[in-house]
Amino acid sequence: MFNILASIFVILFIIYIDRKTIKKGNVFESIKNNFSLDKLFGYALSFTFLLLFIYYLLQYLDILKVNVVFNKSIISIFFSIIISPILEEYFFRYLPYKFVKDKVNRLYLMFISTLLFTMFHSVTGIEYIIVFISGILLTMIYFKTENIFYSMFSHMMYNAILSYGYIIGIGANYKTLILYGVMFVIGVIVLFISKKTKNA
Repeated sequence: MFNILASIFVILFIIYIDRKTIKKGNVFESIKNNFSLDKLFGYALSFTFLLLFIYYLLQYLDILKVNVVFNKSIISIFFSIIISPILEEYFFRYLPYKFVKDKVNRLYLMFISTLLFTMFHSVTGIEYIIVFISGILLTMIYFKTENIFYSMFSHMMYNAILSYGYIIGIGANYKTLILYGVMFVIGVIVLFISKKTKNA
């Protein structure tokens, strides 16, 4: 119950801050701009399955040891897949970059916000590197699209598929790597077709 109330409070806070910090438009209007369904799935698939491929490859090579005690409650899964990505993308991607427009300062800010994003996660060892890479990739998606929904949806998809893997016990084997590798390639192809269609 506390988590639900806290989430409602944070979402209301986001709406309030958003209205106070921008004169024209807000986060909801920015989501409508420059939206393309094929590009959305292209970014989400390529981001999600590249990270998952790296994650399971490191396990397969015995570089990454993962001992996850996964909470299978509906509320916990809902927070992991929906609430956390929305809040994290807003606070670590959307909000900071509203105040910085030039490319050089954006690069510095990308490093700092990604570092904070990484520290925000309760992971250990080499997992910090994976989270850091994910933060950089999500920021690049936001920079490229200038639409926070792309990084939010990509983040949600990654958390959803990773959570599903924990629930059903997906192992780090060559079949998993082939599947995730193929899905990553499909995502890149969708992005390529989307770009070609736009330029045509």
